[in-house]
Amino acid sequence: MTEGPDAPEAPGPAALEVALAETWPPLAVARCGPVILRRSAGGGRRVDAATLEGPATPAELDEAIARMRDWGQVPAFRIRPGEEALDEALAARGWAVEAPTDWLAARVALLAPLAPEDPADAIPCEMRLAVMAGLWAGIGVDAARLAVMDRVAGPVRFILGRHRERPAALGFVALSGTIAMVHALGVLPEGRRSGVGRKMLGRAAVWAQDMGADWLCVLSERGNLPAQALFSGVGMQNVGHYHYRVEQPPTA
Repeated sequence: MTEGPDAPEAPGPAALEVALAETWPPLAVARCGPVILRRSAGGGRRVDAATLEGPATPAELDEAIARMRDWGQVPAFRIRPGEEALDEALAARGWAVEAPTDWLAARVALLAPLAPEDPADAIPCEMRLAVMAGLWAGIGVDAARLAVMDRVAGPVRFILGRHRERPAALGFVALSGTIAMVHALGVLPEGRRSGVGRKMLGRAAVWAQDMGADWLCVLSERGNLPAQALFSGVGMQNVGHYHYRVEQPPTA
């Protein structure tokens, strides 16, 4: 791991935003005043939540919310540090907090030694193997999320982890400049407590290092305690956080 004055600095908010946009892209992006809207066709909050690029008036928020409804999406905003005014405005409208999430990062040189000695224990693939869709579906990664992966324009790898010669984990890693982002990392029931998650991160880091990346990053919901334990256990550090505010259905 590179230390000292020449060590790469941890990615800041702007670089992380670019990495998310490039490695988990929406179907389309539109602007509504200072609000950036994302059309998703499914794929979860990570890909469809709106964000701000500056202060928004109530009228601008109303227009952005109406656009999201017109798209058939439940209106949602991703709230980042420093956006307390937006958070309070949406709370006053009765919107609920969902999925507090941490950005976690580690230098690829720290994680690369975790790659398994046997290449068959964590197999990187240029294209998604046919078996992966069914395995991902079993752990909640649906067809809409697979479509998000297919929209990535830059370099990617699909990783299949194995334990005792059977599929045990899956992951997707994509490159954005010097950041490699891991998405849809999941360990199947038969692979839990086997160390396969660490091996998957190591294999992703080796690929990222070969591609010239300095950092491997993940997004981890604070309520997902097994994932949080995995990431902290390999030395990934918190470099940011956010939560969502989501419109609630009207009460009867």
